[in-house]
Amino acid sequence: MARQMITPRLPRRCFALLSVLVPILFWTRTLRAEEEPPQVQRLARGKQSYDMLCAGCHGTDGESTSRGENTKTLPGIGIRRTDYEIGHRLRGLMAALFTEEERADLVAYVKSFKGPKGYARPELVINATALTPFITDPGVRIVDLRPADAYAQSHLPNAVHLDEDALRTLPDAARFAALMEGIGVGNNTCVVAYDDNGGRGAARLWAALTYYGHPRVSILDGGWRKWLGDGRDTTVWRPSQRVVTFTPWPQPDVHVTAAELRACLKAQDVVLLDASPSFMRQNGWKHRVIHLESTNTLQPDGTFRPAAELLSLYAAVGITPDRRVVTMGTDWAQAAMAMFTLRLLGYPDVRMYDGTGTERAGEIVSHTGQ
Repeated sequence: MARQMITPRLPRRCFALLSVLVPILFWTRTLRAEEEPPQVQRLARGKQSYDMLCAGCHGTDGESTSRGENTKTLPGIGIRRTDYEIGHRLRGLMAALFTEEERADLVAYVKSFKGPKGYARPELVINATALTPFITDPGVRIVDLRPADAYAQSHLPNAVHLDEDALRTLPDAARFAALMEGIGVGNNTCVVAYDDNGGRGAARLWAALTYYGHPRVSILDGGWRKWLGDGRDTTVWRPSQRVVTFTPWPQPDVHVTAAELRACLKAQDVVLLDASPSFMRQNGWKHRVIHLESTNTLQPDGTFRPAAELLSLYAAVGITPDRRVVTMGTDWAQAAMAMFTLRLLGYPDVRMYDGTGTERAGEIVSHTGQ
């Protein structure tokens, strides 16, 4: 009898306790979520969708391509695309399952991938595995910047040739537009550049495209030598011409003029990075100009060093993300390569002196009084 009297009371007591605790736990969790920055909340929601629907094919880090030849790696979306285009490529799944906000959450999470080397802007560099599914993509143009005879002997499938001599100096807008249209690079083309000299030629094209307002350009990590060394497919076939329009939009945050470089020599908040083989030590400017040759940023196989190593390398000489940086060299390929590497790491304020005018960087450094 005692058990019969006690039994109905326990559930009522538990229910009463739960009726108090559940709302408290719910509102505590809600308040904590509301305290998190909106971007953190968005990434958390996007991760839930990714883990449920995408990780099976692309892996938890977006790097897996094991499900098939057309499975693309996702860090940086391999080649930079707009949010709309990322969503458009998943349109079947997203149209069936996602609201517009859920689509935006997933896209934001996918774009947060930093790739196996941890770069802040992984879309600027693409490895061979990530590039392979894009080779036949009509929206992608692969550009070979090796000598013409080397291109004629063998090159990447679907690659066009651009003579690096055409970029020995930065062309004016009309000339550069003609060069790009001549190789099939239009306003919406994703460009992948490669060479066989440590990325210098590819960096020239990247810097020129960046200056003229075309952000959708990546450098092939390791270039031709890495591609060939891995035993990947090559060809002698030349792709057909494309009719495109390239509209240059010069960007003010890419270059500095000779006058601005002189001012930078005396500005305490600017770091001048000399990426040339020979250090510009003229006229006592050693304490203002930091020397770090661009080849030091590469591994023995010609690929870029991981982000952690590069950040340590630059920090050791006083080049940190909180400082303004101007890169220069004995030619603008060295300056371009240095600027590319720093932007790859996410440095927010990096410009270059291209030296394409009458005054080279070394002359400015040596003739500017302290």
